[in-house]
Amino acid sequence: MRVLLVALAVVSVLTLPLEAQRNRREPRRPRLSSTADTNDVNAYLNHGARTVEDNATTAAEAYYWAMRLDPGNADALYGLRTARLMQRQSVFLRYMQGDERTVFSDEMQSNDSLYFKALQLDPFLHERHARTVLFNYYRKAIASGINQGEIDHYVNQRLDASPPSTRARMAAAQGQVVLADQLYSEAIGQARNPSYLYIERGRLNAISGRIDEAVFDFTSALERLSRDEEKKERQVIFYSSKALHEHSLGLLYARKGDAEKAREAFGRAMTEDLSFHPAHVELSRLALAAKDTVTALSEMALAVELAPADAFVHFLQGELLLQVGQAAEAMEPLKKAIDLEPYYAAPQFALAAALEKSGDTAAAKAAYEKFLAMAARRHPQRQAATTRLRAIGGGQ
Repeated sequence: MRVLLVALAVVSVLTLPLEAQRNRREPRRPRLSSTADTNDVNAYLNHGARTVEDNATTAAEAYYWAMRLDPGNADALYGLRTARLMQRQSVFLRYMQGDERTVFSDEMQSNDSLYFKALQLDPFLHERHARTVLFNYYRKAIASGINQGEIDHYVNQRLDASPPSTRARMAAAQGQVVLADQLYSEAIGQARNPSYLYIERGRLNAISGRIDEAVFDFTSALERLSRDEEKKERQVIFYSSKALHEHSLGLLYARKGDAEKAREAFGRAMTEDLSFHPAHVELSRLALAAKDTVTALSEMALAVELAPADAFVHFLQGELLLQVGQAAEAMEPLKKAIDLEPYYAAPQFALAAALEKSGDTAAAKAAYEKFLAMAARRHPQRQAATTRLRAIGGGQ
């Protein structure tokens, strides 16, 4: 099923900064229900998920604003990529059919960069829209006038007769973990080059909390990818970022509490791709957990240097500086995060705390008030902001 392979496996390495995504024509905010919290990223994520199948444009608007409210949210980036892919029927059809000019066009490369960025934020992302993309393709590709139910019945029949790798992806997208695991195992046994299947099963195992099994899968995939490089084999359809996969393995070791192996994996990720900033973020976190403040700060500084237009990374640096008692130094990266993404509430709270610790009470009050105006009603730091604002004489 060539269509499905292209839809689910082409990953662009052109990781455009989110600033470039925002510089496109800004979509309107979709109208939510009267009870929805328009400051809540989940309100937009849920709206996008509800509308993506029938109205890709509305879904794209919802996912775009989810990304603006939280640039560190992988689901927002993945959803935006999916919705934009399905927006223009002719482009969508050519992309799904594997037309190289379309797949590697600037528009699609930019769109696929959202997917790669989402995986950088969460390598174990649940790709819940895979089935929706496939069914929408067939609905658009088959002549109009045919009942949609008949088309869906046809697609389901095709899926039932498809290879286990295809059925595994569909089962995983629907959250059918046991079935997906069985089908991935069957597919791996049949594949000439199963590296990408190990990666997909590894992600499924990670999502399901089976960390040892996920470590085995990612290790197996990387061993095979390394052998392919030695043989100078070239995969045409499946792009595998070894840096991303080593990073995934590092995260798994960190979950197991094996900091040494995690550091080794993150180090290999950076060897594969010197610009891979998420590995520096994770090395910083490991160093902080080990009370090595110097290394934690230096690794985070390297991440910022490699991702200068990423508001989320600047926020992480500011938060780290604040955490280690360097409130005055934290203000610059926090202000940069706010400048890069003015709808992002989290840096406002951290900046208010930094200002308060630095003795600038008036500016701290203003920052706390701005945070409360921007933050979702359920934001975990909302109560703390209200308490601090009252403590320093604010009006909330």
